[in-house]
Amino acid sequence: MVGVFRQKYSGNIVTLFFLGVLLKLPVFIFPQPALENAQDGFAYKKLIQMLEPFATAFPSLYSLLAFILIFFNAITLTRFINNQRLMVSPNYLPGMAYLLLTSLVPEFNVLSSQLVVTVFYLIIFIQIFRSFKPNVAKTDIFNAGLMLGLATTFFTPSLVFLAWLIIALALLRPFKLNEWLLMLLGLLTPYYFAIAILYLKNSDFSILFTQFDFGVNTQSPTLWIAGAVFLILAPLLTGAYYSQSYAGRMLIHVRKAWSLFFIFILVCILAIFFSPTAGYENWVMVLTPIAAFHGFGYYNAELKLYPKIVFWTTVLFIVASQLFSGSW
Repeated sequence: MVGVFRQKYSGNIVTLFFLGVLLKLPVFIFPQPALENAQDGFAYKKLIQMLEPFATAFPSLYSLLAFILIFFNAITLTRFINNQRLMVSPNYLPGMAYLLLTSLVPEFNVLSSQLVVTVFYLIIFIQIFRSFKPNVAKTDIFNAGLMLGLATTFFTPSLVFLAWLIIALALLRPFKLNEWLLMLLGLLTPYYFAIAILYLKNSDFSILFTQFDFGVNTQSPTLWIAGAVFLILAPLLTGAYYSQSYAGRMLIHVRKAWSLFFIFILVCILAIFFSPTAGYENWVMVLTPIAAFHGFGYYNAELKLYPKIVFWTTVLFIVASQLFSGSW
C-alpha cells in the first residue's frame, strides 16, 4: 500500500478516498453529533444551528461533513507539497499519513470547530507561503489575513495562529508596512461585515466575542491514547530527523517550508491551551503539519521496511481500537 502512494498516479486520489472510508467506517455506522465547546465562534454556532434540522433527518450528515473536511485537507496538503517540490519527487504519502493520523482518535473524526479551522490553517499556509516570490500579488497576503479572520469566527482561539502568520511573513518577505497592514485589514474584514449586519438588525454585538479560557485537558489518558500518541510522535521524529539531514541539499524556500511546518505545530499546541475540553478534539489542529513530516519520513527512510512497518502497525492499531477500546 505504501508503495502505491509513493508514486504519483492520478488514480491515487480514488485509492486515498477508499482508504479513508475503510479506516473511518465506524463513524458512518455509528454517527456522532457535532461537538460544541465554550470557545466555539459565532459562525460555527450558526452553522450547527442551520444544519441541525437536516442532521435530524440524516444522522450521518455530521460524519459526512467531517470526512469531507479531512479528505480535503489530505488532498490539499499533498498537492501543496508536490507543487512546491518539498520532496524529491511527487507522491501521495502526506495524504495517506493524514488519513491514518485522523483515524487514531474518535474525536478527530467528528465535526467540530477545531476540525473546521484546520482547513483555514492549511489555506493560510499555502497563501502566505506563495509570498516568497518577489512578484507575489498582495492579494495573497490579504487573503491569508482574511482566512485567519474567518477561522476566529469558527474557533476563537484561532487568533493565536496570528503568531504563525507574523513569523511566516517575516521569514518569507522583507518588512513592508503596507503588507503588514494589508494582512491586519484582512483579519478584521469578517468582523467589519459581521458588525455591520448586527447593527442593521439591531442585535447585540457581544455574540461576536467569546471569552478566552486557559487550561489543559483533565481527562485521564487511556492506554489506547498512549498508543495513539506513540504512533504520532515516532514517525514525526523520524520525519523531522530526515528533514534536517537533507536540509543542506534543499532550496532555500523548501527549507523555510519545513521550518514553517515545525512552527505550525508549536503554535497549534499553544492554541490548545486556550481551549480546554473534555475530549481530544483540540489536537486535530496539530495533525496537518505532522502528516507532512510523516510523509517525508516515509519517503526518505533508509530502511525500506520502515514505511511498511509503520503503516500496517498503525492500521492494526486503528482496527483494534475501533473493535476493543469502547470509545468508537
